Amino acid sequence: MINLPERPPTAPNLTTPQPLSLLQWWQRTVGTPQVQVRRRGNILYVLCEGLRPPVEDAIYRRAHQGLSEIDLQKFFPKGSPELYQVVLYGKALDAAKPEWAATIALDQLPNYRRPAPSPATPKPSARQGDPDAIARHLSETLSGQGIAVKAQVKTMTPPGVEPVISRLLVNCESAYSPDPSSLAESLAQRIRDLNLVHFRDALITSQVQGETKPDWKLRIDLTPQRELLMRWARWGDKLAFDRLLTNTLRPIGVEAQAIVVDMVLHITCWKTIRSGQSAFDLPIQTEVTNRIKRWLEVLAPQGIHSCYLYGSDHPFTPSITKLSPLSSGWHDWAELPAAKRPALAESTEDLAKQGDLSAIAFLLMRPLNPDLDRQLATGGIHIQARHREDLIHIMADGPVSPSAKLVLAAVQDQIQPLKISGVNGVRIYGRRAGEKKPQWKESIDFRERGRLVPEATPEFAASEAFVGDLITHTGSAIVFRPDLSPEENLSPWGLGHAAITAGATGDPFVHPSGEFAQFFRGS
Repeated sequence: MINLPERPPTAPNLTTPQPLSLLQWWQRTVGTPQVQVRRRGNILYVLCEGLRPPVEDAIYRRAHQGLSEIDLQKFFPKGSPELYQVVLYGKALDAAKPEWAATIALDQLPNYRRPAPSPATPKPSARQGDPDAIARHLSETLSGQGIAVKAQVKTMTPPGVEPVISRLLVNCESAYSPDPSSLAESLAQRIRDLNLVHFRDALITSQVQGETKPDWKLRIDLTPQRELLMRWARWGDKLAFDRLLTNTLRPIGVEAQAIVVDMVLHITCWKTIRSGQSAFDLPIQTEVTNRIKRWLEVLAPQGIHSCYLYGSDHPFTPSITKLSPLSSGWHDWAELPAAKRPALAESTEDLAKQGDLSAIAFLLMRPLNPDLDRQLATGGIHIQARHREDLIHIMADGPVSPSAKLVLAAVQDQIQPLKISGVNGVRIYGRRAGEKKPQWKESIDFRERGRLVPEATPEFAASEAFVGDLITHTGSAIVFRPDLSPEENLSPWGLGHAAITAGATGDPFVHPSGEFAQFFRGS
C-alpha cells in the first residue's frame, strides 16, 4: 500500500470584503438595482426606477431604516460639507418625470446630531452663531444651485477680552464658478437676517470643486440694524432718525414726524389709534417727552443743539415753512448734548467743508443707499475716504460693486459744492466688499492740476473697523471629484446646476432621454 503524502489543508479565504460604494449601498437598501444617485450642494437625490414605478411607501420605509443605521458622510471625502436632506424619486424606466417624490430630513434620524433649519425661519442655534446650523440655513437656498456650504467661526479678540467679537467664515463650493453678482445680495440678506450678536462680519469664499484657491470673496458687514441706524442718525440721516423715533414710540402707541431747521429739532407726536375726540386723542405728555429726551441724550446727534416737542390730536408732517401744528395740545423743549459738547457742535456739512473724512463719507452714504430697508437687509454700499496731498480718495464697496456712474454723480452733487480747502480733485474707486483691489476708477478735478507723476491708490481696508486686516483665503479646499464641466451644470428640469456623480465608478449614467433623466445623467 502506497502511502501518499497528505495534502496540506486549504487556507481559508481571509480576503476582507470590499466596502460598498454609495450607489451599491442604495441598491441594496431599497432592494432594486435600478438606482441613480446625485449629490448637489447639501442635498442627495436618489432616483429609483422599474418597469413600473417602485412603491413609494416601501422605498421610503427601507431608505429611512437604512439611513437610521449609517452615516452617509462616510461615502464622501473627509471634510466635505454635510448632507442635510435626502430626496427620493420613483418613476418608470420609460417615463420622463417621476411618479412620486419624498424627502427625508436627516435631522429627524437618531444618528444625525444637528438639526437642519426649517425653510421659513432659521432655528435658534443658527441665530446663536452655531456654524453648522448657519451652514444648514444657507444651504436652503444654495443647494438648489448646486453649491455646498461649510461654515466656521473665528474669534477676532485676544484671549480674556470681553465681549468676544467673532467673524463668520463661509466656504461655498460647486462644480462651476457662480456669478457673485447673482448671489451676493441674497447671501448678505440671509446672513444678516440671523441678527448674529458679537459678530463683526462674515467672509464668504467661493471656489470650484478640486481647486485650492477661491474664485471670489465677499465681505458682509454684520453690524446689527439698530447700531447702524444709531450711527447714521447721529450724523443727521433723516430716514434712520425717523425709523428709530418710530421704534422708540411704538410701544406706547404714538407716532411722530421730525424736521431739523437751524440746528433745532422739531418733533410732532400723535396717537396711532384715534377716537376722533380731541380731548382723548392727545398723547400723554410726560410719557412721550421722557421717552424722547432719554433717547436723544443717548443718540447725541451731530450739530443739533435743542429740540421742540409738540403733542397733536392728529397726524402732522412738518416742513420748513410750517414746523408745528397750528394748535398743538402741548409743547416741550429740551437741550441736546451738542449744545454742551464742542465735538458735537458743528453740523455734518460744516465738518465736511473742513475736510472731515467721516462727514464726507456720510454725505455720500444716503444718495448711494436710497432704500433704507434694502440697506439694512444687505449692509448696503459702504464708503471710505482718504486724504492724500491735494486729493480726496473715495472707495465705495458693497455686496455688488457699486455703479461707477452712480458714485460719480453722488460725488459731484455732494462733495464738489463743498469747496474743501486744499482739495483740488477726487479719485473714486469701486469694488465688491471683501476684495482688496478696485474694479474701477474715476477722476474728478475741481481745477487744473499740473501733476505729471503717476498717482498712487491708497490702501483701503476691507473693514474700516480693523484697518490693517485685509482679507486672505481661509481654510483648505473641500475635496470633490470635478466630474462635470461648467457646460454640463445646467439642467432644464429646473433643479439648477447638476452636481457631481456619486457612485463607485463615476461613469455617466446611461438612461432614457428626458428632462429628469438629464439631471441624473449630468448632461
